[in-house]
Amino acid sequence: MGRYDGRMVSSISRHDFPSRRLLSHVLKKEMIGKFQRHLFGSIWIFLNPLLTSIVMITAFYGIFGVKRASLIDYSIYVLTGVVLVQFINASLINVSMSVYSARGLYSKIKIPKFTFPIAQQMLQQVNLLIGLLYVFLLVTFSGNYTIRVPDLVLSILSVTVFTGGLGLVFLVVNSYFPDFATILPIGLQAVMYLTPVFYTEEIWPEKVKHILALNPLLYFVRAFRYAIAKESTQAANFTVILVSSTLVLFFGLLLVSSNWNRVMKKL
Repeated sequence: MGRYDGRMVSSISRHDFPSRRLLSHVLKKEMIGKFQRHLFGSIWIFLNPLLTSIVMITAFYGIFGVKRASLIDYSIYVLTGVVLVQFINASLINVSMSVYSARGLYSKIKIPKFTFPIAQQMLQQVNLLIGLLYVFLLVTFSGNYTIRVPDLVLSILSVTVFTGGLGLVFLVVNSYFPDFATILPIGLQAVMYLTPVFYTEEIWPEKVKHILALNPLLYFVRAFRYAIAKESTQAANFTVILVSSTLVLFFGLLLVSSNWNRVMKKL
């Protein structure tokens, strides 16, 4: 794929990454632009995860084998799933389109290639932190949950690294298959329904549970919920998750670097 000179590792340079000042400037402009595109401005950023969770809680409470759960427990269960899955979906879509959305700058001036992918990923982290505020409020109200701060940090770090790397892979795929940008949101929607966001894993029949195990989102959701859960929750393997995510990020960086010329031709 693309131009490859046999020195793939050396194709990644520190000059491919933006300075702190440049990243701060781009991130500020991206945030302002995002807020201006919405009728309610920044208010929508706060309402999105809350409204989505309310709809799911209203529609599915008492269904999918959660009748034994209290309303507050089910609300926390759904909200943690919604917050994380929305972050994953938004990160993959925005990072994969980040360079193409900023084609005006990339085609006119020389800027570090990973400037806008990093800025988009950081922007989605703001949304994730806003969603966490709702989770913390519910957890505080319940009083039966333990927030494991180190595990929460590892969970957020892992999913950020994973979606950043996979988003870069999708960025390159977009340069080969332009229709991929249209297909991606549909595919992510399908994967969301295959992820235990508003239902429990137990409702899957044993004979098809191997399909659920193939869904990478499942392990990030498990880890995230373990970090904000009751004491009886089974621990997640954060080492495996973080190492796997790091490998995905490294592969994404290499893939973009070795295919950068082709990406630029598609701008």
